Amino acid sequence: MSFIEVTAAISTLRAMQVDLGVAPADLSWVSSTYTLVVAAGVLSGGAFGERYGRRRVFLLGVAALAAGSLAVAVSDGFAQVLAGRSAASAGPWSCPPPSP
Repeated sequence: MSFIEVTAAISTLRAMQVDLGVAPADLSWVSSTYTLVVAAGVLSGGAFGERYGRRRVFLLGVAALAAGSLAVAVSDGFAQVLAGRSAASAGPWSCPPPSP
């Protein structure tokens, strides 16, 4: 999920710059915000899965990813894009690896 999400964001940077009037230097925050939040929470994903159930945590992560992506899709400002990317990044780290 992370790879697809980052690839989608990178492929839309030029359109975001034109539509939202974002400075080129600020565009790096679109992918960096997502990666930063995923990296900060990745260690917690396994613990949440063990505590609350892997399936429940996985479904919560999918819902967070969908909600954040929808927020990005309907945003009309750069701050909203960053907030949506942060919300979407709760999805991948909440997907713990399958149990052995």
